[in-house]
Amino acid sequence: MVQSDLSVVIMAGGKGTRLYSLGLPLPKPMVPIMGVPILERQIEVLANQGMTKIHLVIGGEHAEKISSYFGDGSNISPVTGQSFGVQISYFIEEKPLGTAGALSALKVELNPQVLVVNGDLVFDVDMTALYHAHMQFCEGKGATILVQPTDHPFDSGLISIDSEKRVVDWSHPESRAERYHNLANSGIHILSRDLIADVALDRTFARVDLDRDLLAPLMRQHLLHAYLSCEYVRDAGTPERLEQIQYDIKKNLPENLSSRKPRKAIFLDRDGTINRYVGYCLNSDDLILIEGAAQAIRQMHQKGYLVIAVTNQAAVERGWLTHESLDIIHQKLETLLGNEGAYLNAIYYCPHRPSEEQIHPLEEFEQPAHLELQQMINCTCRKPQPGLLLQAADDFNIDLSQSWMVGDSESDIAAGRAAGCRVASVGDLQTESGLSYASILEFAEVVLV
Repeated sequence: MVQSDLSVVIMAGGKGTRLYSLGLPLPKPMVPIMGVPILERQIEVLANQGMTKIHLVIGGEHAEKISSYFGDGSNISPVTGQSFGVQISYFIEEKPLGTAGALSALKVELNPQVLVVNGDLVFDVDMTALYHAHMQFCEGKGATILVQPTDHPFDSGLISIDSEKRVVDWSHPESRAERYHNLANSGIHILSRDLIADVALDRTFARVDLDRDLLAPLMRQHLLHAYLSCEYVRDAGTPERLEQIQYDIKKNLPENLSSRKPRKAIFLDRDGTINRYVGYCLNSDDLILIEGAAQAIRQMHQKGYLVIAVTNQAAVERGWLTHESLDIIHQKLETLLGNEGAYLNAIYYCPHRPSEEQIHPLEEFEQPAHLELQQMINCTCRKPQPGLLLQAADDFNIDLSQSWMVGDSESDIAAGRAAGCRVASVGDLQTESGLSYASILEFAEVVLV
């Protein structure tokens, strides 16, 4: 059982300094969202999944406000009128130890695996699925962080992963490259208790940080993995983010994005739909967003859709692009969207040429000799085949009948119909259904009402 092997620790010592402008003299985890404190929302989500033994790390002048509100977990909620239904123990930081330092002080009370949650998060995450992924990644001997794209990558710690979901880089805004994949640490982690036991508190500095001092060094040992989730996780660290969370809850976004139920998505073609069509985009410098594309994608997310790009990239098999150079182009795409507060949940591409090779090689490129002799692949992933959409649906539990395919070519429309999606065209393309729009921004503003 997960519950017998897993301890839950919530880091609830945040002061909420950036929220003082709202006139709330409260620790950040106690800031109310539609009348319910953030910490109470966290405890409810965990309790509903059977995680009823919870350690709270608190400290500072507001610690008593938390302990008196929750007690040992049997107190009555002033919001619901019911007991919180959990068992709570407290670790009070007499002096700031940092996230890893507090965990080290708690280690004798913890189970072999430890779920660590930042106290300023509002989330609806299947923790059992996260736990099982963690055990599959490293058999419980390392750490797993829940990651997802963010609408504020410019001030977030971003990570890079390899094909085995191992974290290979963890960059911060001040040291980030010009282009990047938008994949952020969410503030939800599972790690082995043995790692915590190795944390030394007799450091030259008082605080020992979980991310910097414990998790990041695990990259060199290949013991840090990433669990990619499209579930709802948002931090309430600023007044603007707090306001967004309130809007999201009113629109049932946390529930709609839950992995425990089928979700809806909007599949977007890339060239000519998100970014300008320039023929074969073979260099990241050629990738320019269509005006309004980022705004449209933001609106799609606000309406509860996952947004996934699906694109044919025959230039890879033709030898004009490598998978690595295509990845650089996609980094540019994610960077440009991130600069405008937008993101894609995923990008799927088909690298194959058409089986009949109707599209002739470009004059300025020579087709490598080894490709001339290569047998054509009659793949199922190249649009108009629906393979990319079907794969994404399987990966993200998507209800295709409630989803859309939007693109600027007949092959996009045919792939969407073959997958069972509703379809719409953008640009000059006209469809039989009549659902044609000048851009994805017009689509979002007209259809997603």
